[in-house]
Amino acid sequence: GVGQYIVTLWIFDQAGNFNKCWSSLTVSPNCSATDVTPPVAACLSNYTLNLVNGQATLQAISLNDGSYDNCPSPTQTIELAPASATPPTTTSLVFTESNLGENQVVYWAVDAAGNGTPCLSNITIDTCFSSTSLVCNDLVTVEVGYQQTASFYPVDILEGGPYCYDQMVIGVAQTGINGPLLDFTSEDAGTNIVQVTHLPSGNSCWGTVVVTTDCTGDVQPPTAVCQSQLSFQLSLNGPDLTILQAGALNGGSFDDCSGFNDLVFEAQVGPILPTMTELVFTSVGTYTDIVLWVGDQEGNFSSCNTTVTIDAPSCSPDTLSPRFVYVPSHCLGFLRPRHHRADS
Repeated sequence: GVGQYIVTLWIFDQAGNFNKCWSSLTVSPNCSATDVTPPVAACLSNYTLNLVNGQATLQAISLNDGSYDNCPSPTQTIELAPASATPPTTTSLVFTESNLGENQVVYWAVDAAGNGTPCLSNITIDTCFSSTSLVCNDLVTVEVGYQQTASFYPVDILEGGPYCYDQMVIGVAQTGINGPLLDFTSEDAGTNIVQVTHLPSGNSCWGTVVVTTDCTGDVQPPTAVCQSQLSFQLSLNGPDLTILQAGALNGGSFDDCSGFNDLVFEAQVGPILPTMTELVFTSVGTYTDIVLWVGDQEGNFSSCNTTVTIDAPSCSPDTLSPRFVYVPSHCLGFLRPRHHRADS
């Protein structure tokens, strides 16, 4: 049957000695006129051609997007839409200025027996000649107001050229999602890596867009998110002293306008004590009434609760005895305070 086989070849001499080797054998179907199974045609749905000196040539193979057949790879032909009753023999088409704009062509995959399958593709003919080596602006800063949107197009980030901007897409590099434009809101405050891609060539460049926010009029408080359990040792900042910054309680708080770096963190122990930017602990224990307050640029606050456990220092209990140093009595007269000064 059709498929790939591993074949073993044995060789013997007159004395009965023998050896063997292996080889791979592929059995293909009979692709003569008895083959009635057409190929599977897969073509690009959209393709752009730029006129050079008034014309451009489109090769059928340029539209192939994975066509295949049960026999060896099919040949590829092309014609202007609508599709003919039988596959054409032309493998290329020439376009001129009379074809500017969108044109429909039919891509064909044809096997050795003459069976063919058509596939429709949209061809855009453009007079724009774009550089395929893209250069993006290293740093662009944009300010976004409360509940406002700033739209970025490829022209806003590209430098140099010439470029055909209708052949470009733009997106945030981390997401890999591209489109004709990119919208920034206050939620995007901070540094964003932007990618611009030239579709015909697939080439890209990357730039940085820093989004700042103007939250005037924002009345919506942030969403406060606390870490659920926190443990620290006593004496981190001195004997029987551990100082905990309020921001250390944060577990992912966010705001609909203010960026993270613009959020204010304050904390308190219990509901009646004043809020502070840091908490001071002087004894071990579990503190279950810790409140974290999160504020935005407009002074809106929300809170969440958490528990902080202060553990004994790692050296407690101290099991080492003090060190004793013997000094003979006749040497005591030579001992002087470190800052001793003789009277004048």
